[in-house]
Amino acid sequence: MYPFLRPFLNKGGAGPSLSRSESAERLLPLVERHLDLHNAYEVAIARLDDAALAETLRGLLKRGRVELAKLNETVYSLGGTPPHGVDRELSDYDLGATDAHRAYTLDAYERAYRDALTDEIGTNHQLRTLAIIENNRRGSEERLDALAQTTKRLPRPADLPDVPVLRPSPASAS
Repeated sequence: MYPFLRPFLNKGGAGPSLSRSESAERLLPLVERHLDLHNAYEVAIARLDDAALAETLRGLLKRGRVELAKLNETVYSLGGTPPHGVDRELSDYDLGATDAHRAYTLDAYERAYRDALTDEIGTNHQLRTLAIIENNRRGSEERLDALAQTTKRLPRPADLPDVPVLRPSPASAS
């Protein structure tokens, strides 16, 4: 469907859309990915040697927390229960030994999250849910732009640590 027609065709229930439970199920992997992303930011902030970079990441994390809360709220409103990340330990996140390693690895986490959001935008969620997904994607793009400013001044490490495979994206789960 043409994106500009979506508001007209979905208004009042016209056009196909996911059920509430289907929509909630499709959002769960996004919440999982966002939890991983949040934890990666927390680890990077705690371990960075560059105090200015840590402060920049703290600022980026503020919007990220709001985005996570909106995703959780949406899952609840659709009748689902979002994961809370209590099964994750910050020690599980290896972002590398240097600030360059940490910045580039954080960039990889952010790209994985942004790509999952982009994949989900093409589905037939309700308009409110799509608006939240699109807002989160914009936030991810803004964080990627800020990270690009950092990574362009840091040498790319030859031995970047492996970025753990995040939860399967919603598109691959179907």
